[in-house]
Amino acid sequence: MKLVDSHCHLQDSRLKDLLYQIIEKSRRNGIFLIFCCATTLDDIDSVLNLRDTYKEIVPFLGIHPFFIKNLPDDWKERLENIIKNESCGIGETGLDKTSESFEKQKEVFEFHLELAKKYKRPVIVHCRKAWDEMEKFLENKKEIHIMFHSFSGPIGRISSFLRENIWFSFSGSLTWKSNKKTPVRLSMIPQDKILFETDSPDIVPVDDNNKKLSKLNEPANVKFVYLKACSILNKPLEEIIEKVWRNANLFIKDIK
Repeated sequence: MKLVDSHCHLQDSRLKDLLYQIIEKSRRNGIFLIFCCATTLDDIDSVLNLRDTYKEIVPFLGIHPFFIKNLPDDWKERLENIIKNESCGIGETGLDKTSESFEKQKEVFEFHLELAKKYKRPVIVHCRKAWDEMEKFLENKKEIHIMFHSFSGPIGRISSFLRENIWFSFSGSLTWKSNKKTPVRLSMIPQDKILFETDSPDIVPVDDNNKKLSKLNEPANVKFVYLKACSILNKPLEEIIEKVWRNANLFIKDIK
């Protein structure tokens, strides 16, 4: 049994004193791949240190749209220098209309995509209420592997993003009883394009009584997302595990 957590932030300060226990628990629960995403230039080193410490961690390095306001003048040079010299993916990056400086977000996102094309790296993308713009950005980027994390796109627009180079990751929100649309989203996506994540330490899954499984999320909890997906798709767990493992490895195949 080889599970994947396709998006998390283990460098988050809330997890600092818990990391050893978190990784040991994830190993006991069969988590063999963990995609750990930076959000700022300042936490990139922490993500790389985690990669060097724990073999299951695959680093993704980038700047989240929430944290673009006070970027240094040389941010492009610094980010490119890191990306070209590290074995890593790119992200978390993207577009979010609930946050400020949307024009700046577009500039930052475009540069991440340029780096992905130049260095042949997969990209983990955050998108919220910006799907029209996202579709335009990705129109001519079919050579770049893209993963939408904690996918929440409009149900009527899913077909626009069903392309060979795009994957869709589902988080603990799939288990929330208040979330009626995400199970529908999951059922509309081909199973060779599905991934599962925790977004640790956030988006904690809930149990059958709709109570959070823990105060902070962690990679071991991704198994509850798998189980919920099996119920929605009416597929055996072993089949879903095998497909997601294959999907994850295909998504990151260009990381050397």
